[in-house]
Amino acid sequence: MIVGHGDDLYRYCGRIRANFSSNIYAPTDNTALKAHLSEYISLIDAYPEPQPFSLESSLARRLGVGVTNVMVCAGATDAIYTIAHHLQPQSVAIVLEPTFSEYADALSAVGLDPLHAFDLSAAIEMADWVRGQRQSDCSIWLCNPNNPNGRVWDLRDLSAWVTRRPDILFVVDQSYDSFTLCPTLMPSAVLERDNLLILRSMTKQYKLPGLRLGYVCASENKIELLRQGRMPWAVNALAIEAGLFLSEKPSQEDSFDLEKLLQSATWLRSMLLDLGLEIEPTDTHFMLCRLPDRLRLDSKQFKQLLVEDYGLLVRDASNFYGLSNRYIRIAAQSESDNESLVRAISEIVSSFKS
Repeated sequence: MIVGHGDDLYRYCGRIRANFSSNIYAPTDNTALKAHLSEYISLIDAYPEPQPFSLESSLARRLGVGVTNVMVCAGATDAIYTIAHHLQPQSVAIVLEPTFSEYADALSAVGLDPLHAFDLSAAIEMADWVRGQRQSDCSIWLCNPNNPNGRVWDLRDLSAWVTRRPDILFVVDQSYDSFTLCPTLMPSAVLERDNLLILRSMTKQYKLPGLRLGYVCASENKIELLRQGRMPWAVNALAIEAGLFLSEKPSQEDSFDLEKLLQSATWLRSMLLDLGLEIEPTDTHFMLCRLPDRLRLDSKQFKQLLVEDYGLLVRDASNFYGLSNRYIRIAAQSESDNESLVRAISEIVSSFKS
């Protein structure tokens, strides 16, 4: 297991002025949701629905799929573990890296030792080798847009592989698709394919990580298998109510200005490149950065210095598979916060110039 995640804000007891560690966009406006939930706080006095069918029905209408094609979960991570436990027995899984560590952790929890690939073509070749050598079912797990580098897989390529390879189960986590203008798989894509699962997170889009709310879209057959493994009362009553409110009010889609956010991220990336950081191309507001060699700090030390001297929090990305202790992840926030981060990093980099 790779230990550690982003957004460890809880460790710092009010010392953080701006949080760049989480991929969630802090200025997201969820005031209407908070006001709505304040009127439903009495829901905590009773058990929620054993299975959140009311929210699944609402989401199905919103997404243009059948109610038998949606399963609501307590966050996308809950979906990941449910899939690993109930769709992966006696099979081989390939994870496209570097990416969210919970895919590999969930697979390891059911006794699987996942294989790792760094591009989709290599993963397909690996799947063919596995099927030839072991005569085993195979799945490919990928994040789209990918965490930590923010890249979006080419939609035509991904769709073509899913269509051409019904013998491979594709688990596609689209938790961050509300942060990109690039096309991603539509939920309705699962209606014609039994080998595709799409995960989505309401946590990211609406800034409600504390409620834990996400869902899986898949064929009727796959959803039935997953529901059989879902614990009763897994999704709490306030999370269900939040989901109903958000799924039935299209205006909530405009909780932040995506084009403005991406412009801000482009500016931040440009400034950090000027300071000597190496930054991979990104299609979202978050980016994977490598610290310059002249900076005699590893990612953990750099993160701690930003916290202690500036009250700014970034993500130490050294625990992503395949990344060294020179990598951090940064998610653009408000313009003023981005400017504060640039000033802080500029001062740190300048202090190491000979």
